[in-house]
Amino acid sequence: MMLTLASGRMGGTEVYAENLVANLRALNDDRFDITVVRAEQRHTASSGQPVSTSSPVIGRTDTRSEHFRDVTVPFLTAGVTHGQKLLAWLGALTRRRRVWSFIERAAGGPVDIAFYPFTAVQPQPPTSTKPVVVVHDLQHLDMPSAFTVAQRWYRRLAYELPGARASAIVTVSDFTSASVIEHLRVSREKIHRVYPGIDTDLFRPGQRTVPADPVLYYPARGLPHKNHARLFRAVERVRQAHPNLTLILSGSDESSLHPLPDFVVHVGNITPTEIRDLYRGVTAVVFPSLYEGFGFPPLEALATGTPVVASRAGALPEVLAESAILVDQHSVESIAAGIELALTQRIPSGGTGTPHASSTSHDPNAARAPQSVAAFTWSKTAEDVLSVLAELSATNRPDASEVE
Repeated sequence: MMLTLASGRMGGTEVYAENLVANLRALNDDRFDITVVRAEQRHTASSGQPVSTSSPVIGRTDTRSEHFRDVTVPFLTAGVTHGQKLLAWLGALTRRRRVWSFIERAAGGPVDIAFYPFTAVQPQPPTSTKPVVVVHDLQHLDMPSAFTVAQRWYRRLAYELPGARASAIVTVSDFTSASVIEHLRVSREKIHRVYPGIDTDLFRPGQRTVPADPVLYYPARGLPHKNHARLFRAVERVRQAHPNLTLILSGSDESSLHPLPDFVVHVGNITPTEIRDLYRGVTAVVFPSLYEGFGFPPLEALATGTPVVASRAGALPEVLAESAILVDQHSVESIAAGIELALTQRIPSGGTGTPHASSTSHDPNAARAPQSVAAFTWSKTAEDVLSVLAELSATNRPDASEVE
């Protein structure tokens, strides 16, 4: 169920959904008939500016195959602004029966399992359909101060209550699994940790063009939990020894970061290929976030052979293990020390392996982490998700299960 997906607004959950769909399509598992449901796309923001509809994996399709089909609900529209998202949610809520009638006609009959990749259960499925919810994080419960009262109420209605009642929950990390158990009081038996993947065809070692003067890159939106203010102060400290040090930022919400220090360059929203090229063209990637349910960017950077300085927040120690320099996200001094260490690392100009890195952390999660970035593939994610669905559908009718 991808009714709220707005093409061109590729945050972590959108990347997850699009890549999972692409790899489920490639598997074409004959145990399941899969129908992917999207809304019509609004191609302009409320400002009147066009919105990019490019995707790092697949574009909008309306195709059919033996076990896999894409359909678009013609009377619902997804957009990128908060107002457009609210209208899409209200539309799915008020037209629930009409939406499900449309889905069942497109699927050729009743749907056994409804899969929600964005955590929010929109719209609620019929009582005969088993909901499976992907929980990326419960940040609004772990860091409530980062959300407005309205946002917390929305997440309670769309995330917490449906998640607690779901037939199965897929989480993106052990950290998120623990958060679900703590906050939603869900039994461990209903929770399945399935790591997301990264695009290993795009994010891979290649010719590095590390500049003579050190350059750092932080790919993150200008949200409070991304910890930009402490990063700016840490870079200022490092610039005492490296006065030509520059910090590049990308992502949306740039206005929330103003005024930017004079050593910062903000490039806005850029394509995945441009991000890959930046990874290969900087001295190190920094990721001092205060909270992460998984953490795509530091893994992508490591896959290109770029040193990474990351925080110990959330799932980052679990996912990055000893491949990154881990720092205390609350300490400007620790972040600065991690950057100093990264600047001393030498990467061959045509490096093809993971750079040597030291960790200032001995987080116990690191011992459970996969030993290589290569373990995070979208094909493995799709296979593991299908295993969850197969287990759930074992109590359904013996023929191929309908999944939406």
